[in-house]
Amino acid sequence: MISVTKLLFATEYFGDSLRYTDNAHKARNGVREGMGPVVVWNSTRTCNLKCRHCYMSSDAKKYQNELTTAEAKQFIDDLADFNVPVLLFSGGEPLIRPDFFELADYAVKKGVRPTLSTNGTLITPEVARKIKDIGVGYVGISLDGLREVNDKFRGKAGAFEAAMNGIKNCVAVDQRVGLRFTINHHNIQELENIFDFIEEENINRVCFYHLVYSGRGNQMMDEDVTAEESRRAMDIIIRRTRDFEERGLKKEILTVDNHCDGVYMYLKALQEGKDELAQQIKKYIAMMVVTVLVWLLPKLTHLDMYILTNLHNTILLAMFVNVNLVIFGKIQQILLWQD
Repeated sequence: MISVTKLLFATEYFGDSLRYTDNAHKARNGVREGMGPVVVWNSTRTCNLKCRHCYMSSDAKKYQNELTTAEAKQFIDDLADFNVPVLLFSGGEPLIRPDFFELADYAVKKGVRPTLSTNGTLITPEVARKIKDIGVGYVGISLDGLREVNDKFRGKAGAFEAAMNGIKNCVAVDQRVGLRFTINHHNIQELENIFDFIEEENINRVCFYHLVYSGRGNQMMDEDVTAEESRRAMDIIIRRTRDFEERGLKKEILTVDNHCDGVYMYLKALQEGKDELAQQIKKYIAMMVVTVLVWLLPKLTHLDMYILTNLHNTILLAMFVNVNLVIFGKIQQILLWQD
């Protein structure tokens, strides 16, 4: 995860202390010495939508052998023992789990901060209030464009309006909420609109994800952005982030699943003759801890290999699950800073 805002302006936002810490790259098992990694848990595969690019190939059906409430609590106990600071409930759609609130509350009591990745369609005013009262640190709501563009990707008419209601319900109770947007060839033209949208709706955070070639996303490899489109997208993101900052609008802008974005920002600053900015970007990249993604598939019975290679600012995470290799993210280039 690259904080474009942090790299450009050295600002301090909610999660930056977990990403940008002196000597963090020396920590072998977590975000810093004595602390475990940030953990993402696919708490269910079931989902009420059917997104074209879903890395879990989720659907609106009950999947077998998912963790029971008791097993999930034992899992959270293990995370607490390992000093994990944050547990991100993901899926599928986590709010479909009938025990979500019980588990989120349990995590809080064990000293693990729960956060939520959701499509937002199930966040009623009552659900938003419960999320806030329990102490969920952040709610990330996925949108892949505005209105028809989003609904086409989400596989359900009305998904945009339902997600919008979820966002507004979170804002109404002062719950920290932001957007998650997966860039691909079909919605790259929506980037400018998304920036306009978060300003109009008073949304203070957006994460731009690169397409992950897993699940149904594997069928979209030919529909991913080209290298040229990816650079153009980054140019838009950088320009609009600067515009927000110059106008005094505090918006946290991030990109996810391609650490080359940070390298591109560094090279772009050099190209523009902004040597001081380039060195600032390099400094933060060098100290950055890449969030460890632990994808716990339903009833994961065999984890043959778990590779974490921390190369200053680049991490390769691979999992062999029942002989099937799953690689999350696109390792396009590994670049080490040599001081």
